[in-house]
Amino acid sequence: MRIETLVNLQFRYRRWLLSGLAALAVVATLGALDLRFDFSPQRVFVSNSPEYVFLERIHEVFGRDDTRVAVHLYSEELWTEESLRFLATLEKELSALDGVAEVAGPMAAPVAVADGRGVVALSQVGEGDPEEMRRAALSQPLIHGRLVSADGGAFLVSVRVADERMGYRDLVPVVDGIFAVLDRVPRPSGLSVGVVGIPVARVRLVGRLIEDQLTYLPICVVVFFFVLWFLFRDPRAVALLLCAVLLSLLYAAGVMGALGEEIDIVNNVVPTLLFVIGVSDGIHLVSRYRQELGRGADKWRALQRTCVHLSVACFLTSVTTAVGFASLAIGRLDILRRFGLFAAAGVLIAYVVTVVLVPLVLSHMRPVLGRSSRQANRIAELWASRLADFTWENRVAILIVGLFVLVGGAILGTRVEVENRLFESFPPGDPLVSANRRLEQDFPGVVPFSVVVSWDQGVDVLDPTVSSYLTELSDFLRGLESMGGVLSPLDLIAEANVYRHGGDPSWRRLPNDATEARTLLDFLRMGLRLQGQEALLDSLYRPEERLLRVSGLTGDIGSRAIASIAEEVEARLEADSAVQRRLGIECRLSGDGPVGSAAVDRLIGDMARSLVVAFVFIFLVMIPVLRSLRAAVVSMIPNVFPLVLTLGIMGAFGMDLQVPTIIVFSVALGLAVDDTIHFLVRFREELRGEPDLGSDDSYRQAIERTFRGTGQAIFATSVLLATGYSVLLLSSFPITRKFGVGMLLTVIGALLGDLFLLPACLAVWRPFRRSSPRRG
Repeated sequence: MRIETLVNLQFRYRRWLLSGLAALAVVATLGALDLRFDFSPQRVFVSNSPEYVFLERIHEVFGRDDTRVAVHLYSEELWTEESLRFLATLEKELSALDGVAEVAGPMAAPVAVADGRGVVALSQVGEGDPEEMRRAALSQPLIHGRLVSADGGAFLVSVRVADERMGYRDLVPVVDGIFAVLDRVPRPSGLSVGVVGIPVARVRLVGRLIEDQLTYLPICVVVFFFVLWFLFRDPRAVALLLCAVLLSLLYAAGVMGALGEEIDIVNNVVPTLLFVIGVSDGIHLVSRYRQELGRGADKWRALQRTCVHLSVACFLTSVTTAVGFASLAIGRLDILRRFGLFAAAGVLIAYVVTVVLVPLVLSHMRPVLGRSSRQANRIAELWASRLADFTWENRVAILIVGLFVLVGGAILGTRVEVENRLFESFPPGDPLVSANRRLEQDFPGVVPFSVVVSWDQGVDVLDPTVSSYLTELSDFLRGLESMGGVLSPLDLIAEANVYRHGGDPSWRRLPNDATEARTLLDFLRMGLRLQGQEALLDSLYRPEERLLRVSGLTGDIGSRAIASIAEEVEARLEADSAVQRRLGIECRLSGDGPVGSAAVDRLIGDMARSLVVAFVFIFLVMIPVLRSLRAAVVSMIPNVFPLVLTLGIMGAFGMDLQVPTIIVFSVALGLAVDDTIHFLVRFREELRGEPDLGSDDSYRQAIERTFRGTGQAIFATSVLLATGYSVLLLSSFPITRKFGVGMLLTVIGALLGDLFLLPACLAVWRPFRRSSPRRG
């Protein structure tokens, strides 16, 4: 079916189509009401990799590591009766909170005493004497370094949130309850408190996500209103374009809500992206319509010509933009795959809404091209002609500069590395970041590491030969830089041996018999049960699953540093593989830290593959569109330019790639090719009337008319893209601001590529010289 026929059908059934859009808006509203906000740092490395699948299995067996809130108390005078009373009351009040599964604090920690009472809570040592309690705490490995800092100057109360309360809506009252307890319980003078943990980070982060969304869209609407008014000087055109993009956003939100997608730290930029991208097609449509009116065409003829000439071009730009997003779906990170697919769907939705709604509404309006609008068009055409002359006269110099930028950007881009931190979403001065930094001065940190040990059927893992090797492995982990809080079931057995012998530290060793070791574990389990801390043993030892783990913690040191630690551990496990086979065991590195760093490390490869797929697809599409292989090759040059330019600037300023910012390149490719398509399609159209495709005059005239015809729209869309992405700089998240900076750089690069580099390439290489477009 010819495009002209489709356009005629569109206007014939315009009332039905408008009614259909209105009905879909009602349905989309219902879906949008189900849209939720939520995020957890673990989502960054959710994937189908074997490491992540194994990690999920470990979480099922031993419990999750992301459910704990660390309440950090520190003071120069910590061991006083007043501070200890506050600590005891705090542990009791936190334990009573709805949604709290367990509280592990110093006061309830088990201690062995030699007065005949056996194992008692620390609060019962020395009849509450602070100095006696301090000495006892510092002599107990299960307390010292875990619940009391190495120098005795800080306490740590670990609050485990119930698994069923980890959804954002259920988690908010639990976290708020923890802070309410801290506000309610009178605190001794000089005692400082910090609260850190994934649950707290999730609540704070999601709250700011909501605030950002309530900020972005209103500002975008206001800013775009003034920019569109400056471009068109027509309130009807401005209102129509804003309505079209807002309707597109409603449809996209309805789809996301209906499919259960949640707004997180990555896809929170989708509404702004769709808002900015959705306006672009509308600008090209309105600009062409106004040009046709300016040439003397009546309303219907102007609308028909606009739709015939631009529907296909807008379709191609939308498809290529969607391909840029969808290329992320070939990666292994689930959060990026979902972002890419939903963003691609949103772009296509915006295209359909724009090409249907804008022409149909214009068909109901009286065509008015006011004096100010005509004046604006004349000024734009004048500057377009001057720019065309400049690029033609300096075409060789422009190509040399472009080549220099490409080579320099590629060299500088090699400096860019991937980095990810647990609290990277928060500003450096955020109270949560400051609290975590202070916590890491006294305790290991909150990023989990573990070596998971499984054993063959018939193997006794508590046998002295096996336990001796596992003890050596634990000591190896303790010796690693930045690793702390290393704990294994064998440490618990050794401590139970001390408990059983009246607190005599000389018995802090493993027994020489597996049966006795199991007896000690049973003894310890009873003691922990009395103190309400039985989960400590279950989080390390599950004999029914033939699994145990040696767990440790690191600070928020970044994915590169964590990867370095993981490499050391992997190398040790590989070197011990023969020993492990002889003992009938298998040791495997796991934990949120190493699994997350491995996932982030694979981002570069995933991004490279997605960009190659997108480039190949776009190149294959451009060949039939331009009917020239040479033209298709030329078209890819300005599309590579903004990507390399952005990468080079990031390398020059030492910027790292993070999970949310790495999507800049896929987005940039899709956006860069949009204006390239509009320019080349219009160039072919203008070139058809030239008698000699090989002459300078033919190419120069075609380039000048292309600048006058579509240059204004390309510049306008670039200004709007830059304006829209500038709004992201207002975000409270540093990584979202970095994404905004990256998008600004790529928009500028794409504009330079399409208005300077592309026409220079056309002028020098004449890609249409041998294959003349047929006259239409």
